[in-house]
Amino acid sequence: TTIVELEEGRHRLREWPGGWSEYEAARARAREEQYRRFDEADERRREVEGLIRERQGQARAHGRGAGRRGTHAQSTKVRQARRALERIDRVEKPFEPWELHLALEPASRGGDLVVRLEGAVVERGGFRLGPLDLEVRRGDRIAVTGRNGSGKSTLLAALTGKLALVSGWRELGAGAVVGELEQTRERFAVEQPLVEAFGGPQEKARTLLAKFGLGADDVLRPARTLSPGERTRAQLALLAARGVNCLVLDEPTNHLDLPAIEELEAALDGYAGTIVLVTHDRRLLERFGATRTIGV
Repeated sequence: TTIVELEEGRHRLREWPGGWSEYEAARARAREEQYRRFDEADERRREVEGLIRERQGQARAHGRGAGRRGTHAQSTKVRQARRALERIDRVEKPFEPWELHLALEPASRGGDLVVRLEGAVVERGGFRLGPLDLEVRRGDRIAVTGRNGSGKSTLLAALTGKLALVSGWRELGAGAVVGELEQTRERFAVEQPLVEAFGGPQEKARTLLAKFGLGADDVLRPARTLSPGERTRAQLALLAARGVNCLVLDEPTNHLDLPAIEELEAALDGYAGTIVLVTHDRRLLERFGATRTIGV
């Protein structure tokens, strides 16, 4: 097995032998070694530059109070120091990518019941799912699994109320604030500028979107022109703004770069609310720590 990485900022491919775990470990070691070499070269360069300044000062002092021979000797020392500076290897500084600092905090604790489906039947595009009996409780971390087309996204739509039930009923618990990251990221597929589609006071929206890597130029673009990864970040920013206490996540790592995926994993680790997750990302599923798994 080989992992091929497109290095951000340098636009070059790098191959890493082994699986994902070996790749992560090797990448971390390589980055640490590059930082060590860069720091050593930078420290040596600073030392020599300081030596050059010192000898230049001595040369000027000798020029005022010494003869030609002394001045020539000091000038020679300056030239030697400059040649030493030129011989120091140029070590490329490791690329420092933009970092996503994702914080998801529940708005409130909510009651013990988050949402309940009883005898629920839903239909979407000729596909029928149910009857379903499912209860989501506060603090649950539920992984929904199944093959493609089995109805995982349809189940999430039933839980969130986005899809009306054909029969049966759905109950939302007292104090439950449910936030959804749906797979198609449809919310921002509109002509409005992103900052308007986001909603709320624009200054607050700009500040929050900036924390998710969407800057001044991005927020003025028509939301539909955002890349899939940018739409994902915008929706995560919206969830953070709402302070939801139940996250419903459908393939949340789709179109995110590796640093953003790692930050999302860390944010979910520390999230105190309820999570219902659909993902094909095996690493995320392993780290998620599901309290329950529901097969569809």
